[in-house]
Amino acid sequence: MATLILGWLVFIREKLYIQILSIKYSSIFYVALGAIGFVASFYPFILDHFGYYVPTISWIKQWGWVKGLANVEWILGQMSFWHLLQAGFSHFTDSYLRLNAVFLISFLFYIEETKRRFLYWLLPICLFFVQSPSPDLPVILLSLVLVFEMLNQSKKYLALSTISMLIFTIKPTLLWTSILGLLYLLQRKSLTLKNTYLAISIFLLYIVKNLWVSGYPLFPTSLGNILHMPWMAHPSNFQVSSEFALMKTFDMQYSYEFLMKATFSEKMKLWLMLPGIKGIINWLFLLTWVAFGIFVFCKKKKLYFAIALVLLIKSVFVLLFSAQYRFYIDVFVVIYSMFLLDFIKEKQIKWMVYPGILAVLIFFSYPKILQNLLPSFRVSQFMQGWQIQQLLKPQEYHYRQDDQIKLGNTTFYVVDGYSFIFDARLPGITLYNLQKYLEHHYIPQQVAKGNSMIFEWKPLDANNKKIIEEYLKSKKP
Repeated sequence: MATLILGWLVFIREKLYIQILSIKYSSIFYVALGAIGFVASFYPFILDHFGYYVPTISWIKQWGWVKGLANVEWILGQMSFWHLLQAGFSHFTDSYLRLNAVFLISFLFYIEETKRRFLYWLLPICLFFVQSPSPDLPVILLSLVLVFEMLNQSKKYLALSTISMLIFTIKPTLLWTSILGLLYLLQRKSLTLKNTYLAISIFLLYIVKNLWVSGYPLFPTSLGNILHMPWMAHPSNFQVSSEFALMKTFDMQYSYEFLMKATFSEKMKLWLMLPGIKGIINWLFLLTWVAFGIFVFCKKKKLYFAIALVLLIKSVFVLLFSAQYRFYIDVFVVIYSMFLLDFIKEKQIKWMVYPGILAVLIFFSYPKILQNLLPSFRVSQFMQGWQIQQLLKPQEYHYRQDDQIKLGNTTFYVVDGYSFIFDARLPGITLYNLQKYLEHHYIPQQVAKGNSMIFEWKPLDANNKKIIEEYLKSKKP
């Protein structure tokens, strides 16, 4: 609440409303506003909304940062700074978790103020992210702000370094933005504490957050683990996460053992030949890099080479560890936006945007069309279509069905009949969590230390093993 009040005071004191009112807005701006408001009212459909975003926000709202949360559910230990912000707003202004819609509208004002209207090309894609508090949307838009402010030779070094680090803390797979920010300050001979103190502070806060919820400073990796916190995540999870990431690269069609035996060229062939839209996107990714390499070479500018370098580093790491298309959406967006800066005129952009917006509105209102056109786009199965109730409030799922199970000194709530903990009581877990505890011979236990909630892992004893086995057996069809 204090942050909101402070924001309004700055807005009034600096007379920012005068600047907003003085902008001459394009027709696309008003169409975009209407499209965002309409599409944001649909049911969430991104799977991470149910298994990651909402559970994370629920924990933050109820308990704040929980020591050892990664021991209960690995993915929750990766909580994003974006979810901290969403949890704060959800208490009094955004109970439907539509912060992404507000952020996208803010980006429209940025486009209009800077007259970079070619960036509207991205709007139809962004509309798929406004029903959920996905960190993908803010980091993609902020990365565009960062790149184009640099291309415009901006001297707002403090703001640029802060944005570059903020992007990383929201989604660490965009580490390239922090590297680019560092290279830009070095190139401009402006790498000083005065220009980086906020970025350093944000990074330190990120380290503290990771240590608090997982015991590892650079979670979900085990790098830099020198403190050995008593609540640190069980080490077996790192191997499980690595195996899952590799198999997910190939759409879970091959076993981990098979992929480990395959050569790099064999893996590339399998990756490019994935069926459906994923294989098409993978081919497009490689072809895009060929075109971008030629584009950067023709430009012959240091900053273009620097941008290409950091994006290439990111792309190589993605290909080596987990080449899922969702991990290189940002690379696509930045490259195509740089193309459009040179090759499209402002009057032409509306002929790209309007059909795209119309298509998205049709897909959300009648999802069967999208399901038939792209059957491999599985998340479309969660789209519910338009309902008249949306005119009154955004749609959201409620499906609280859970069983109570006590392991050691801790009572857990196991979701019943579905695979996500978005609507479970806390601490909520899934059948998969129980199977993982059984396989790796540990259970998370709540440790009472003052007023703090702490989860440490303890060896699985015979009694708790029997409880888990009997419960899993009762759930078999």
